Amino acid sequence: MKSLEIPTQNNEDIEEFNPYLEKLWGDYGFEGNPPKADSLAESRLKDTCERYTKYAMGLDVRFTTQKEAIRHHQRQRQLHNEIAVMVVGQQRSGMEEELAQKISSFATEYVQGIRPFYPYL
Repeated sequence: MKSLEIPTQNNEDIEEFNPYLEKLWGDYGFEGNPPKADSLAESRLKDTCERYTKYAMGLDVRFTTQKEAIRHHQRQRQLHNEIAVMVVGQQRSGMEEELAQKISSFATEYVQGIRPFYPYL
């Protein structure tokens, strides 16, 4: 009786990381590796970047009171903080402004595929 041979892929053939995300990660100088391709972590990062970009670009701005404007700003900061924790492993508060701007640019570029112009990139 012959055993079934199940073809296995060489680990080198499997893409561990999304090539686009891996390139961005390196371009922005973030330490470590990006989340693995098609992982829950990659999905959460992309979703959070999409929501952040909508807030940052003002696409969800439809408030008529100061209270709504404050909530909008707070939500934008919360999303930025979530991205900062995922990407550099630290909270937004107390972070150097240049690093915070890099994270914002990364999120926008990851979603839109267009690099914002900033002199440090």
